[in-house]
Amino acid sequence: MNRRNFHGLAALGIIGSFLPSQNKPLSNAKIGENSLVKPKRLLPGDKVGLITPGSYIPDAGYEKAVLNL
Repeated sequence: MNRRNFHGLAALGIIGSFLPSQNKPLSNAKIGENSLVKPKRLLPGDKVGLITPGSYIPDAGYEKAVLNL
């Protein structure tokens, strides 16, 4: 992708973010200010991903995080 195409797509994304959303709730439940949408419970054997946005984590810190989970 060249720079001109990238800037055009980025501009469309920014403009699109200001448009009103037409998304519908995921369920029939009413979603208000105080309601909480919970995901399904984890089951034995389910996988969980760990991410560290914006920084590197040393192996020791990673192992500590895994043990805490």
